Amino acid sequence: MPRLSRWLYAHRTIRAKTSRLAVLSALWSSVKHPSGKVVYVSKDSRQVSDQFWYAVRRHLHHFPDWKVTESQHLIETPGGGYLRAFTTKDAGRVEGFHRGIDSPLLFLVDEAKSIEEEIFRGIDRCDFSVLSYISSPDEKTGRFYEAFQSDQFVKFHAGLLDCKHIGKERTEQIRAWYGPEDPYTKSVLEGEFMDYGAGQPHIIEHGELEAWRNRTIGFLDGRTVFACDFARGGDDNVLIVRRGNRLSEIRTCREKDTTRAVEWFAREIRDLGYSRNDKMTSVFGDATGVGGPMCDQLRKHGIAVIDFNFGGKSDDPRFKNEGARVWYATAQLIRESKIMPPPYEQQDVKRLFSQLANRYTKIEENGKLGLERKEEMKSRGVSSPDIADAFCMVFGTPPAISYSYMPYDDTGRQEIAREHGWSYTSEREEREDGFPGRSNDDTFGNSWWR
Repeated sequence: MPRLSRWLYAHRTIRAKTSRLAVLSALWSSVKHPSGKVVYVSKDSRQVSDQFWYAVRRHLHHFPDWKVTESQHLIETPGGGYLRAFTTKDAGRVEGFHRGIDSPLLFLVDEAKSIEEEIFRGIDRCDFSVLSYISSPDEKTGRFYEAFQSDQFVKFHAGLLDCKHIGKERTEQIRAWYGPEDPYTKSVLEGEFMDYGAGQPHIIEHGELEAWRNRTIGFLDGRTVFACDFARGGDDNVLIVRRGNRLSEIRTCREKDTTRAVEWFAREIRDLGYSRNDKMTSVFGDATGVGGPMCDQLRKHGIAVIDFNFGGKSDDPRFKNEGARVWYATAQLIRESKIMPPPYEQQDVKRLFSQLANRYTKIEENGKLGLERKEEMKSRGVSSPDIADAFCMVFGTPPAISYSYMPYDDTGRQEIAREHGWSYTSEREEREDGFPGRSNDDTFGNSWWR
């Protein structure tokens, strides 16, 4: 068994993927490695009992020396190995499984599209030899879909068209009912992921991001802007940098200790060329919750951070808060081809695309545009959009401006000019025309590229 490998299976025939892929993999590993360990996890207890364990029991007559504990879904081999199957909502229960020198660990995650992110984080703490995600494909969301965008897994797709026991009549019924180009048809017949979910629109759809990714958009030079998104719990600390209309850097760090995380941000920001005296550079920090004290600590490190509060009140009456404003603003900039698409082959860029495409729109009771809350995303198995939050902060927020003069009220001069029929350009109009900042040529009121 290889030292470390990861496998992905997107399969539409639910019983076959469990009874054949999962069960046969588990049994093969137990026979091949008598002292090895196999852990099988699924969200659904019926899948564990009625599908996986039921199929395992059909093969047990071949292995009379194995000790079987039915009530625990546990098999122990004479060589000291075991096969354990269970379901859990507690991330702590999936921790603590580790391989040994002569005892490899196969970790099977069945119906992975339904597993919550916290469970995946618990599995990530295990020292496995092989990790396998198995699931029917669904919406382009969550850890299972994100894993398919990663280069760390070996990937397999299988739809009903690949299953010889599925008759042609069945596949033709699906095509006739849903239409040959419907996302559900492609998902069922070809094992592909779908662009939408539950009929609820996303802030920006996957198809729009795919179109953006394939566009050729020229570079417009401009200010350098940093955005810091601080981790909560086990999430990622994210630092994003843009120069003009180009995303130039994504850096991430998983560090729970806030002091060390702040030190990481300060070090990385300086490494990327930050100078406190550079008036063409701005640094924004997510000051929501734990982010407020972290912004304060960054300032003590000599970084002039500007607080950004995702939950803060927006000056734009269309939006519930500033977080909603920057997300919708950034989505609009992408649609209008005002941001250069970053190189998709980079792993963090793939994560960015996935996170951007997986947040639902929300209309509040007062009619304002809002965001799907992170708790709501978590409940449907979608990880925290840390990279996307930082991306929207860096592109949806106007850069800080320094003026070399004191603006003044010239309404009196405007009145005099009107009385005499003179042509007069107000100080405010001159400022908007001559200095980077607010203008009328951007749907969301900020000339972000300057």
